[in-house]
Amino acid sequence: MKTFEIPVVVIGADVREHAIASVEDAIRFLETWPVYRRNVLYEAAKRLCHSAHDGLCPADAARNAFAKWAKLEQISGGAVPAWIKPQGAEQPGIAA
Repeated sequence: MKTFEIPVVVIGADVREHAIASVEDAIRFLETWPVYRRNVLYEAAKRLCHSAHDGLCPADAARNAFAKWAKLEQISGGAVPAWIKPQGAEQPGIAA
């Protein structure tokens, strides 16, 4: 397992904090990311994580790419982004 020196803490679509401590953790997290939120930066981070997993680049490069992607997605730093709806939140037009 290729571990990161410092884990990246992110908020997932499940509204929970995740400590991403390795290349494998980052790949698993990226694979669960909602399809409609995937973009070019997502693909770049995923590609670097797979390259690090295969030994083609250092784990630090994958960590940096993942951390930058998470920051741009506004899912790092412990704040829940507005586009993530907590489980059980009321939806307009739906009776409880």
